[in-house]
Amino acid sequence: MKEIGKVIDKKGNKLTVELNPSPICSSCGLCRRGENEKFFLEVIDNCSADIGDIVQIELTRSSYFKATILIYLVPLLFFLLGVLVGYIFGDYKKYDPQLFGFIFGFVFLTLGFLLVRYIDKRLQKKSKSYIPIAKNIVQR
Repeated sequence: MKEIGKVIDKKGNKLTVELNPSPICSSCGLCRRGENEKFFLEVIDNCSADIGDIVQIELTRSSYFKATILIYLVPLLFFLLGVLVGYIFGDYKKYDPQLFGFIFGFVFLTLGFLLVRYIDKRLQKKSKSYIPIAKNIVQR
């Protein structure tokens, strides 16, 4: 993943970069930002950038892929596991298995998102590979 943004703050080797969403963002709507809305990202400074510089931000392909799996696949698997457990539990207790599958599915989905959040916080402390890097200065 490569993006270009403007440095608006610098603290040690960390930069806060203002990003303009790409044109694809306006059609996606996943993060509910419009085409003209800006957002901010904290990155590691590998190019000695200063406030006001335009920098290229990079996240390695493997880290991007792992983060995508973590964000999307873990909650989905938890949801499916919850539906299965709820269905079996409901059938065993002679209740409506579909209702229990639905309820357990959303409980497990919530647990999956909480697990993703916990793992994300641990990875931010332990591994710098999941934090984007300002690779080079595009414009001073």
